[in-house]
Amino acid sequence: MDPQTLAVTWVMSNPAITTPIIGARNLEQLESSLAAIDEIHNKTSGSITMLRHSDALYLSLTLCTIL
Repeated sequence: MDPQTLAVTWVMSNPAITTPIIGARNLEQLESSLAAIDEIHNKTSGSITMLRHSDALYLSLTLCTIL
């Protein structure tokens, strides 16, 4: 999965965000962004689980730094 698809997948899987806004300048960027829809609907892939775990890890590291 390319970084753009990963980023849009993260935005789409985050319950705090209601709508992803993409800014594709060419067909390749649009296709990459729209590939995130397939990732969301294909929950058998580990990408959503990986994204949620990385969010939890980031939050715990941030809290440890603050405290």
